Formats: sequence, structure tokens, C-alpha cells
Amino acid sequence: MFRAAASITAPSPSRRKNSILLKRLDELFTENPIYGSRRLQAMLKRDGIAVGRRRIRRLMRKLGLWAVTPKPDTSRPHPEHKRGASEIRTAG
Repeated sequence: MFRAAASITAPSPSRRKNSILLKRLDELFTENPIYGSRRLQAMLKRDGIAVGRRRIRRLMRKLGLWAVTPKPDTSRPHPEHKRGASEIRTAG
């Protein structure tokens, strides 16, 4: 019914690991804002920290981080693309 005092004051080992990982992710992402979860996972692996990509993704969402890269502009047609007869509008 009651929790032990030690469990209230001391964070669990997984929370400690998460806080260390959050700090390291923030440092890596600040240095390289174009890196996504896959690249960050590779960087952490080089540092000797084995973490799953989905865990990294979840922690990135928690920190509000996402990779800053140009997205494809699919709303403009390619200039060399010929329009078909059904796509040409008639004036009037």
C-alpha cells in the first residue's frame, strides 16, 4: 500500500539512463541538427552506447527534436513534363 522512502527519492536506473541519454542526444543534435534517429544511433554506437533506434526516436520526440532537411517539393510540375490533352484548360 505504501511505497518505501528510497523508491520515492532515488530515481530508477532506467530513468537515470534516460536522463544521461537525453543529455547526450541534445548535445549531438545541437552539433548536427540535420541528423535523424538513425544517424544519431550510429553516433551513439561509436561512443559505446548501444541504444535502439525507436528509443532514440521516442526521446527525440520528448525533447521536441526533428531533423532539419529540405523536403521534396512535389507541388510544382517538372518544367520538361508535357501536359496531356485532358490536363490543358481552355479559356472561357
